[in-house]
Amino acid sequence: MATESEIKIPDIAGKVFEFSVLPSTQTKAVELLEAGESLPFSVIADSQSNGAGRLGRNWFSPYGGIYISWAAEAKIFDAEPMAIAIAVCRAISEYTGKDAVIKWPNDIMIDGKKLAGILAQKIDGNVITGIGINTFDSDAISKYAESKMVSISLSSRQRREFIVRIFEEIEPIWKKYQKLGFAAFVEQFISLSFPQGTKFRVSKNDINFLGTFVGITEKGELLLEVNGETEKFRAGEISIVMDN
Repeated sequence: MATESEIKIPDIAGKVFEFSVLPSTQTKAVELLEAGESLPFSVIADSQSNGAGRLGRNWFSPYGGIYISWAAEAKIFDAEPMAIAIAVCRAISEYTGKDAVIKWPNDIMIDGKKLAGILAQKIDGNVITGIGINTFDSDAISKYAESKMVSISLSSRQRREFIVRIFEEIEPIWKKYQKLGFAAFVEQFISLSFPQGTKFRVSKNDINFLGTFVGITEKGELLLEVNGETEKFRAGEISIVMDN
């Protein structure tokens, strides 16, 4: 059996910079990119003190999670985090044996709770994709205000094997995405999402929209039926509405 250090991360990850703790893997990746580091490359940390989340929020990042920022050249950028979400969702399901579901645009859920999230930062013709997965001791969640989270505790070796699986899933998706864009992944994304007809609430510009899930456009927009009309959402805070 290969030792943990001998478990090779796939070449698509590029040069891998590994840290026990960082303020943010995204910030470090930006620094490396601006310093002229060759693409692709990855920054991986065991914990973050100021992890980056969507909409400018902090990503809860205690020791033992998987925190990756992957920098690559990007000819196409439309809905890029959603394409990567497909890869991460598959990796989670295959590695853990649990049914993972994507909540638009790029959260990965298990049993109705968030296990992982993806974000992307475009810099010139490059993109830095941030991936955060809760693989720390689940007791840590009780110390955090976000109650809608879940974690799957993994050993250091298991985390490395999981990271390998993630990049194995990313590679074919990334190659296809850079040729065809997100349009080639709409059906796959929908198949990994909540069922059509699921009720969602979307908050956008301080306005709440309540509707049922209809589909996803080729640009990655969420389609909801709201008051008998189909509405498109490019961004917004989304929550699932449970029937009483």
